[in-house]
Amino acid sequence: MKPFTVTWRLSSPLCLAPYPIHLDGLLAWAAVDLRRRSEFPGNYLEAKDDLPLEKVSGEDGATVWKASCLYGTPALEPELRLMIRRTDEFTFATWRGKLFDSRLSVITLGTGQFRNYSLRQAVQWFPELRAHGVGDIDLVKNLLGRLSFLGRLTRNGFGRIASFELVEDPEAATLWRRRNLPESLSEFATDGHAQGVGCISSPYWDRAAWTNILEWRKPVDFPAPANQGQSAVPT
Repeated sequence: MKPFTVTWRLSSPLCLAPYPIHLDGLLAWAAVDLRRRSEFPGNYLEAKDDLPLEKVSGEDGATVWKASCLYGTPALEPELRLMIRRTDEFTFATWRGKLFDSRLSVITLGTGQFRNYSLRQAVQWFPELRAHGVGDIDLVKNLLGRLSFLGRLTRNGFGRIASFELVEDPEAATLWRRRNLPESLSEFATDGHAQGVGCISSPYWDRAAWTNILEWRKPVDFPAPANQGQSAVPT
């Protein structure tokens, strides 16, 4: 197991999430997807607990992977993107090339799966994002190669990965601590940690698993790409 740093370069703005994106969360998704597509997937969700990363455990048994959150220096201020959907009733009337023959006589457009909506999603341009970890570099690189996007609403093209680079980095032996930590691992906390609630392992969006944690909140800047002064937004 070796310390490493991952750098992603994006070609579309990132749709911001209400909680940090953790490197082990990305690897968990990739590992589950790989197992699910294998010849004998079995209980493929178990793959998220078998990652090529080192672990550290507290006295109470709480365990985290040595993998940081993703962070970066934005090129622009956050902006709101308007997203609109209108359900086309005529499409349902002629579904499958014939009249819709269900007993359903009313399509509710204000709620449910056919609802219309007008949403405003916060997005932001990040020329690069970084994360740190300690693990098997080759296996981690293979799993990360399965990712095409980062962040939320990737189905709408947000957070598209243009390229990524993974290199051995001695400093990552301590930088992995830029992540959510259980209170029992407070000795690994930095000045960027604060009391909060959340998850310490994937899936991080599962509010049923939220507990009291030390949440890493401090933004960290790093040198911007050499061409950032020319154009922050890819053309």
